[in-house]
Amino acid sequence: MFSSPKEILLITIGEIDTTLIEELSKSLSTILRLRCRLGHISTPPLRAYDPSRGQYLADAVLANLHPGEAERVLGIVEVDIFMPDLNFVFGLADEKGKRAIISLARLKESFYKQPEDQSLLIERAIKEALHEVGHTYGLAHCRTRRCVMAFSNSVVDVDYKDADFCYSCKQSLRA
Repeated sequence: MFSSPKEILLITIGEIDTTLIEELSKSLSTILRLRCRLGHISTPPLRAYDPSRGQYLADAVLANLHPGEAERVLGIVEVDIFMPDLNFVFGLADEKGKRAIISLARLKESFYKQPEDQSLLIERAIKEALHEVGHTYGLAHCRTRRCVMAFSNSVVDVDYKDADFCYSCKQSLRA
């Protein structure tokens, strides 16, 4: 999709499974045709934590991410994130700042009191990462339900989507 040799900076915030990060990096590199470089922040910012909700404010965590020389930056957190007036978000993108974040909390089977499934978690993380990075390139939510840019209101919606852009969204990315 992109002929530029630019890169996306993947920043783990907290301790994230290395296998997941490796698979995420490989998939993003293949689909977006951008190199991935890894970075790390030890913990989410304390000011982002809302003790009454037991969650972190997504845009306050996102504000801590800076792409530097990278084309885009994607933060990956284990903690549950939210936006005001929403119970939770799987991720958030700042189109102007070329920044995005995803949370693994509600992508994990254990959140729903089910046994963990590492391959399912990786698949979900890839979809949400592509979705949020897609927003940083100006893509809106897509009406094609299988497109990775379709809106996800629940993990069932995430599972239904493909881990790729539909034809129309691919054309928009190429432009």
